[in-house]
Amino acid sequence: MQDTVTEPPQSSRTGPLFLIGSPCSGSATLRRALDRHPHLAIAAETGFLRAVAAHEWIPFWKFGGRWYGRLGLSSEQLYSQLGGFYGRLFTRFAEQQGKRRWGDETPYHAWHILRAARVFPDATFVASVRHPAAVAVSLREHHDYGPKRSARMWTRTNLELVHRARELGSRFLLCRHEDLVADPERTLRELLDALGEPWAPQVLTTAAPESATSWPIPGPGSPLLRRRAASLAGFFGYDLRDPSRLEPLGEKASAGRVVLTGDDLARRAERIDSVDWSVRPRPPSADQLLNPEHYTVVKTESAGPNPADTRWEPAPQGNGGGGSPEVLPRGGPVFLVGAMGSGTTLIRLMLDSHERIAIPSETGFMRAVTANRCIPFWRLGGQWYHRLGWSEEEMDAALRQFYSGLFERFARQHGKQRWGEKTPNHTWHMTEIARLFPDAVFIGMVRHPGGAATSLHNRFHLKFSWPLAVGNWRRLNVAMVERATALGDRFVLCRYEDLVLEPESTMRELLAWLGEPWSAKVLAHHEVHAERQAPVVVEGRTRSTDPIDVARVSRWVQSMDPELEQLLRDKTAALAGFFGYHLDDPTRLDPLVSPGTQRRSIVTGAELARRREQFRDADWGPRPRPGLVDRPLDPRSLTLAQVKTPGASTAPKSSKAPRASKAPGAIETGTDGKAQLGRAGSETVSSDRGAVLSSRAVRAVASRLPESVVPRLRGVAARARASARRRVVSRDP
Repeated sequence: MQDTVTEPPQSSRTGPLFLIGSPCSGSATLRRALDRHPHLAIAAETGFLRAVAAHEWIPFWKFGGRWYGRLGLSSEQLYSQLGGFYGRLFTRFAEQQGKRRWGDETPYHAWHILRAARVFPDATFVASVRHPAAVAVSLREHHDYGPKRSARMWTRTNLELVHRARELGSRFLLCRHEDLVADPERTLRELLDALGEPWAPQVLTTAAPESATSWPIPGPGSPLLRRRAASLAGFFGYDLRDPSRLEPLGEKASAGRVVLTGDDLARRAERIDSVDWSVRPRPPSADQLLNPEHYTVVKTESAGPNPADTRWEPAPQGNGGGGSPEVLPRGGPVFLVGAMGSGTTLIRLMLDSHERIAIPSETGFMRAVTANRCIPFWRLGGQWYHRLGWSEEEMDAALRQFYSGLFERFARQHGKQRWGEKTPNHTWHMTEIARLFPDAVFIGMVRHPGGAATSLHNRFHLKFSWPLAVGNWRRLNVAMVERATALGDRFVLCRYEDLVLEPESTMRELLAWLGEPWSAKVLAHHEVHAERQAPVVVEGRTRSTDPIDVARVSRWVQSMDPELEQLLRDKTAALAGFFGYHLDDPTRLDPLVSPGTQRRSIVTGAELARRREQFRDADWGPRPRPGLVDRPLDPRSLTLAQVKTPGASTAPKSSKAPRASKAPGAIETGTDGKAQLGRAGSETVSSDRGAVLSSRAVRAVASRLPESVVPRLRGVAARARASARRRVVSRDP
């Protein structure tokens, strides 16, 4: 046996390798062997393709599938950018080991093959398959899976592999685990030759080969296994009654081969008609695009109490002390935050009209950043980049370069020098944004609680009842103040009323704080956007061609009745006073700075911290936490539940897919990430409380009821949701 690398006659490939397969099918054994090759560096189970999927659709974001289009990117350009970003992460991992080619071993990436093929056009996929009974035993020992679940997982995953292999052709390779352990040299020689890599004896393991019958056949599960997996097992040359028997996979001309390409599998599928190839398996929920119309998040039964359910105290003041808002010219990105309905769209349109600043419509990209930090619903999600040798600081730098590049490209396309971003729910991510972009500054918008809640309720009355709209204003603004006091002079607060009633003086102060020259175009944003032929209707119902309307400051008062007003007072009086509002007169605005100081339209986070000290006795209620969808999607505390809405399809259906059950008590998520009563399809949260009307019908009826009745109905819905959470949640592995 040679001790040196033997070069193959043909030129080597250089694209990445993806080792995939059903769990416990031998991909880890294959990884350990290939990782010893002097040219190959194979990372162990990163699950990073779920983060790639989070860029195709921002998790649980209503505009999630269009966010990159708002930055002027096509899907092909997005894939190219993602390939460059993740390729750099893995390339450095390989270079640190002195190797030239990288790979990843994550069995569940079998459901992301086409996604990986688009992001990495030169990638090669190596699948490992194993006897289904052996997989069932291993899954039972390591993951406590039952026979039914094991058989279903094996069948679905390997059926998906065959479908993708037929599409990828020579870019797909398959080997059986039994061939690898019985004759590792022969198998690895064929595999390396197909990969275009030279033979290296280092890939041979020192462990004794396993016996094909070294594992016990599951007795009770055998009949079920034969029913569910017999035909597909035969396709791979397995005999469920005699596990030591392995039929050759190749055709007569290549019967001696143990590694097959996708083309070989396609020809074998044409010869073997015992498998119904028209069936397309459905991916696990966590490996699908997390569209809020299809999926929602619920807490797992093991999730502990909410540690943040305490009375709020201001965070320690940081960065800046009591500096004046007119100093320190700034050139970093500008983030616009605030509760929905508070004027964030108006300030975006005005700043985007400036000659130097480009701010697109809402992107929600910070949920994709969070997905990179913690792979959604992946047990090792918070450690994946550490496995590649990247520290927290280095990962921050890589993410900053990637996302800054996307937004800077957008700014250059519009002839601008500075970029910004506006997503109201990014209020929850301000601390993360400040760390990721050290030169970023924040503009927070606040509006009279009556005006903001009325705007939100009128636009989204099916999702935001009046109590929910008022609660959203309180939660978002308390969260904004908490984070603003820590940011100090990197944050300024602007009231919507100041902006509308005194637009020029407010914008002059704001541009001076940003370090940007004055431009009269910010006061004529409706004309600027009309000339650009920008979309007329933007976020919500805002029209980009409408000028500033002073009547909006107090128009909402006309729709206020005594019951609504009383709820508004009970929930927002203390916080409204902090922002200088009077519930009786929306046009009356108290100054936010200390007495004797010249009145300004904007105040910094440092000044808000000092003002909070003056209002220390005011009770703002419990400290708010982000909605479930704005937290890291850690499977130890959160899980997915399917939402079935009339006319919505959650996944491609096969001819043998089970009929969706009409289980009541399904859980649906609103914009704030809270669970709401809805309708369920298959694999949903269920309840024993009898049939429940569809969410559309319930909301249609509720919208016509008096507001005094709605809180009682919400109480009933809350009890139904609590009962639903106690039930078993369908979980995918």
